[in-house]
Amino acid sequence: MTGFQTMPGRALIPGWAKVLLIVAAVIVAVALISHHWNRLTAWMPWSVESRLERAEGQVEDLRGDLATAAANADARATEAAANADQVRRVETVHRQVIELRDLTDPVIHEARSAPDASTPLDPDRADRLREHDRQLCEFVPGACAAAGAGEAAPAGYP
Repeated sequence: MTGFQTMPGRALIPGWAKVLLIVAAVIVAVALISHHWNRLTAWMPWSVESRLERAEGQVEDLRGDLATAAANADARATEAAANADQVRRVETVHRQVIELRDLTDPVIHEARSAPDASTPLDPDRADRLREHDRQLCEFVPGACAAAGAGEAAPAGYP
């Protein structure tokens, strides 16, 4: 006797059924492994999921950087417009100062070279002129310099 058989001459499971069961078991095993394979490798840094998360994080960072850059560009454009306006106003004031100097320099020179330029004013006339200056300053307060802000008059002049 070579083996114990319950029914002589017949196998318990036919050969084709054994093959079919083995193929089905292999298919189920492959299906289970492939289904869980992503979860098995997702934690690895070179996995597709990890790379996707890193790429999405980089996209969000770039969106934030883009928003910041746009805000900075708007601020720089506003700053450039304000600087251009300031340059224009400063140039206008400089041009007015130059024109005023061109107008007053000959008159100042003429007044200083007049024959009576070194003669002191009569005190009554000096008081009268000061009173007129004070009245002008009351009419147009911004046109008068603060007391003591002007050049000191030479000795003998009020």
